[in-house]
Amino acid sequence: SGLEAATVDSPSSLKLRKAAQTTISVRYDLWGIDVGPCDCAALLFELRREGSAEWHAKGVGECNMASRICEVTGLQPDTRYFGRAKVDCSNNISSEFTYGDDHIDTLPPCKLAVPPEQCVPALYPAKAPVVLQVVSRSPGSLRIDWAAGVYLAGVSPCRFARWIVDVAKA
Repeated sequence: SGLEAATVDSPSSLKLRKAAQTTISVRYDLWGIDVGPCDCAALLFELRREGSAEWHAKGVGECNMASRICEVTGLQPDTRYFGRAKVDCSNNISSEFTYGDDHIDTLPPCKLAVPPEQCVPALYPAKAPVVLQVVSRSPGSLRIDWAAGVYLAGVSPCRFARWIVDVAKA
C-alpha cells in the first residue's frame, strides 16, 4: 500500500566494562544513528546471566552523556553477564537490539563491610572446592578428587592452606 513502517537506528556499539560486585559500566555509541519519528528516545539496557535464556531490563544509575558511559546496578556478585541495548521510544517505535561484544564477570562479595572499591583479593572469602569424584575402593577408605573453586572474575582470595572434610554415614 506504499506505507512503510517507521524505523529507528540501533546503537552503533555496546561494550561491557569495569565490573564491581553488583555494578558494571556500559559504554555505548549512538554516533550517526537516525532516531527518525521517535518521541522521547531513551536507551534501554538488558542483561542476561550465563546459563539463562531470559533478558532482563536493569536499572541504570549515573550516566555521563558526554562519554556515553552508564553504570548498571542491581547485579549479583560472581556472575557472568551478557548485554544488549536498544533505542526505545514513547510512541511504540524501537530500534533492534545491539549486542555487547563480550561478557563481563562481576566480582565476588567481600567478607568485610567495606566499600566495594576497597575490597582487595585478600578480603574475598575462599570459594568452596568443586568435588570431581568420590570413590570408596574398600571398607574404611574414601578418595575425594577435587579442584579449588575459582571466581568467575579470576580473583584468588588466598593461597591454599587446608580443607576440612566432613564425612557422614548415610
